[in-house]
Formats: sequence, structure tokens, C-alpha cells
Amino acid sequence: MNTSSINKSFLIILFAFLTTASISAQEIVLYGNVSSTSADGSFFPVAGAYVGLADSGNSDHYDLTDDDGHYEFSFLWDWDGPIVVICEAEGYDTQTATVMPAGEVEVELNFVLSPSQQEQNGVLFGNVTYQFSPTGPVMPVAGASIGATPSWGPEPWFQTETNEDGHYELELWANDAPWIVYCTTEYGQQEAEVVITAGQETELNFHFNAWEEQPAVPYDLVAEYSPYGGENGMAILNWEYNSLDPTESLFHIYLYYGSANVEWMLVGESSETHFEYIFEDDFPPSDESCFKVTAISNGEESEPSNTACVSLDSGWPWAPYDLTATYVDTAWGGAYLEWSYTDPTGIPTNPDFQVYLRSETWSGGEWIFIDETNQMNYLFFYGDYVPPANETCFYVTAVRFEQESDPSNTTCIIMAELENGVVYGTVYEMSLDPNEVILIAGAVIHFFIGDIGDTWTVISGDNGGYEISLLPGTYQVWVEAGGYFPNDDESVTVIPNEEVEQNFYLQPYDNNEFVLRGFVRGQSENDPSGWQPLPGSQIRATPNDQEEPVYEAVTNEEGFYELPLPSGYYDVTAEHEGYEPGFAYVYIGPDNENWHDFYLEQTDSQNAGIHGLVYWETPNWGEIMISGAQIRAESS
Repeated sequence: MNTSSINKSFLIILFAFLTTASISAQEIVLYGNVSSTSADGSFFPVAGAYVGLADSGNSDHYDLTDDDGHYEFSFLWDWDGPIVVICEAEGYDTQTATVMPAGEVEVELNFVLSPSQQEQNGVLFGNVTYQFSPTGPVMPVAGASIGATPSWGPEPWFQTETNEDGHYELELWANDAPWIVYCTTEYGQQEAEVVITAGQETELNFHFNAWEEQPAVPYDLVAEYSPYGGENGMAILNWEYNSLDPTESLFHIYLYYGSANVEWMLVGESSETHFEYIFEDDFPPSDESCFKVTAISNGEESEPSNTACVSLDSGWPWAPYDLTATYVDTAWGGAYLEWSYTDPTGIPTNPDFQVYLRSETWSGGEWIFIDETNQMNYLFFYGDYVPPANETCFYVTAVRFEQESDPSNTTCIIMAELENGVVYGTVYEMSLDPNEVILIAGAVIHFFIGDIGDTWTVISGDNGGYEISLLPGTYQVWVEAGGYFPNDDESVTVIPNEEVEQNFYLQPYDNNEFVLRGFVRGQSENDPSGWQPLPGSQIRATPNDQEEPVYEAVTNEEGFYELPLPSGYYDVTAEHEGYEPGFAYVYIGPDNENWHDFYLEQTDSQNAGIHGLVYWETPNWGEIMISGAQIRAESS
């Protein structure tokens, strides 16, 4: 056979193959209507009915009828015999039909469905739950998405969500073919197949494990070397760990010796995120020793943490350095200390710092501990317990895990002996008449420094003048006097060995007379309250610590009294025949209650009265009277 004949034969065979292939891939368009009959025999369309190829593995070979009951879809026919078509609609009996395209491009197939004579639907129900740990409680999942679709196609799609109890219910068509059910939650997605039986309930539950099968990995491992803890020192390890499973509480610690021919070795276990490894003689520490940590849970071991190494040549803890002291100019003086601290390994550490002091006037020249701080600065004030000295020196140490470092450099405050200054002046009444000068005697002038808390007090004389010796510094001043508004908006700077004049002006009250009111009651066995009014009682008031003037009043039939008084502090007594006298120390002034009741004991009573004064003793032994204090006596 020659070449020309062979080529012709090949072309004939190829043409025949292509012709056969084209015949076996015939595209068919299937269309039609789905309807049903009413009681009067008329037809009406069935919308939403499913029409598809029963035996096709292609999920696209179907359609749902529209509002007019019409459907249409296409498929490839392989000339391999008749096609089985299924038609399903809720509330109707399922129908199947067989068509033989026989070379036709379009095939019409109509269905007339009969109403179902039995229940065609079933109910799918169940619960969705999760657990945070293998031993933790089983909790419901609210809002989980439940979706179902028939296994013979992606349509229709039915969907619902679980309620607060994790429960769901879904009504589905009954069919011998299974439904594919999807459950989607924040913990993942699951799917399952289930066959629905008409008129029955089918249970399908989903459960999610909200923990990782493999334990989480420890992280941020930090290793610090301490020369303390055994002859060879120890390594102090700290790390971070997050896990949804609270039962995970075991960690394995591994060590690699840099200078020894030894692989990673398990050297310890810990139930906390902290471990202290003491180097032993069998495996002495190398120039660099490294560690890693794993987590253990349910017999599973996590991946290792980062590797952390310690340097054995460094001294630990490291000493603070660059300590400086700056003099603080207050009444007594002080020192502001600042220093630096750095971990040479680059590991961020937060030690505590201890401050030491040496002073000839207080410690006898010996170093003594005075305070502790976690900041890299410290403010020190001289005071009654640490008097100023010409030279006061400081140093600082670092403390970590109860180990104290070497001291920092020493720094000192040098100052000359402090000399007092003098503040003097006059207290005047504020007047709109420039020619009118009114001096205020008995005004109390308080000098204080907020940083220190000490207060120095002086009282103006008959000519309104005062004088006081104070340590150098800037003072806030508060001036008060009976019948006047206090002045607390002044300040004065005291200069060593100098006198500073500072006058004060007080504004008088518009009405310098106030009224003290109250009741006087006596002990009584007849009155249900145990007390009865004492009319005719004598009330006397004198300015504090003075014998005159004397202000007097008498109680009325209800035992009530009113006593006009200028503003100020008073010693008040109440007397009635047959009763022990009553005493009180009261303040009369604006914005004050100006009220005091007396309860008098009978002279033959076994009760005894107590009286006295309440005052604040300042650090420099001054006294400031306190009004309005509550005094209560209890029997023991």
C-alpha cells in the first residue's frame, strides 16, 4: 500500500470518529409545565416544583418552576437510551416520567401532580454544643447556622439557627435519598447526611471541641543567671502561655550545654510559668547555656518555645550606676536622687532599688537603709527625724529575687549650716477708707509647706503685730481671726539671716453678731425619753481662755435659749439648780450651725460628766483648736 492510500484511509477513519463523537454529545433542551387540578376539575400552575434528571450526576440538570408553573433546562444526551425525569413539590405526590429524545433538540414534558394523601414532610431536630476543654462543661451554641440541601441537587436550600439553648428544628421533605446538613459555628463547620421519614422526627446533633488537639506553644521565654543558688549558680526562667484549656498546667524544661557534646536534655517540670534550674557538678555550666520549654496536655507535647540563653560570666544582679543627688530647696531641705540601671544581656528586668544614707547628725557616719522604690529616682526630705547635715551621702542597690547587688557609686549633698530668717508684720482689718486703720489682735497666722506637712503658728498682739523665726524656704500662709473671713491666699519666702515684712488684711463679716441656740434638758424618770426641759437655766459664754466679756441668756419654758455672740471660739456653760453644770467649747461664725444642746445630770446621779478640748498638735509643737469634733463615750 502506498503512502497516498494510507493518508486517505486515516482521513476517512478520523472523519468517522468525529462524526460519531458529535452524535454522542447531543444537547437537549427539556421544558414544560407543572400543574394540578382543583375540585372543579380546572388546572392551576404549581410554582416552586423541582424538575430534574433522576439519574444524572450533574447537579446543574434541574430547574424550579416559576409562578406560571413553567420550567426549562438543558443537558447533553449520549444517545444511550431513555431519560428518567423526576418532579417533586411540597404537598404533592412525586412523579417520574421517561422521555426518549430520538434526535430532537427540544423536548416538551408536562406534569400534572396529585395532592398528597399522606404526610410528605418530616422534622429534623437536634442540639449544637461545644467544650472548652476535655474535662470542661458541655455548653450550648446559640446562633449556630443549620442548612440542609437534597443530595440530588443544591436546590432547594432550607436554613435555620439554634436558639439560646443550642436547639434547632427544620421541616424537610421526606425522601429515600438523604439530605446533606451543614452546621456552621465560630468553632468551625461540620456536615452530615440524614434520611427524613414522612411524619416522623429525626434527631441530628453537632458537637465542637473548642480546644486545640495539640497544646499551645509557650512563648516569650526569658532566662536570667543568678550566682546564688548552689555552688554553680542557677538559671531563672519565666515565660508566657495562653491556652483555652485550663487543665493544661504542666511544662517540660529542656537544657542545651553550649560547651558540652550534649543534645537537648529534659531537666525539669513545672506547673507554673516559672522555673529555677540549679547547675550541678555533673554538668557544670558552660559559657552559654540555653533553655526551651514545651507544654504537655492529654499526653500530647507542644512545639518548643523560643530559645533563651544565659551568660555565666556576668555578675547578677547588676549594680545601679550614674547616681546623682540634687539639693531640694524646702524649709528643711532635701535631696532628689536619680540613677541608671541596665541589664547587660539586653533582657528587660524590673528590680526593686534600696536607698542607703550616711549622715553625721543622724546615722553617726554609718550607712543605714532608709527606703525602697521600684523607680529609678527618689525624693528625700530632711525633717525632725533626719535633721540636716553639712554632708549627707547616698548609694543605691538593686534587688532581684531576694538577691541584692553591689552598691552604686556614692553621691553626697554638701551644704552650709542653715540659718533662720524672720517674718514680721501687722494684721489689719480691710477698709474702704484709706485713712481708717483698724488693727486686729488675736489673729492666728499659720505658716506651712505642703511637701513637708509641718506647720508653724503665731498670734498677733494687741497692736496687730506678729514676728516669727523660720527656716529658709517658701511658705503658704493662712490667717484667721474671730469676726473675719480667713485669708488663705498668701505666701512668703524666708531668706536666711534676713527679715521679711508681710502684712495681712482680713475682711470683716457684714454682721459680726451671730446667735447660739439650743435646748437645756435634765435627767428625768417621768419623761419617756429620759430627759425633760429645764426652763430658767443660766447660759454663760466667754471668749476662749478669757474671763470677760461674759454673755448670758436664760432658757424659756421649753428649755430653749438664744444667745447673740460675735464670731469666735467660746467656753459655754449651762447651770440649773439640782443639776450638775454642763460645759461646751463652741465656734460661732458664718456657714456654721451655731447650735448646741445641753443634757444635765442630777446632782445625786451616779453618772459623771467629762469635758475638755480637742486640738491638733503640729509637728513643731504648736496647737490649733478643732471645732465640731464628735465626742462619744461608751461603757465597757
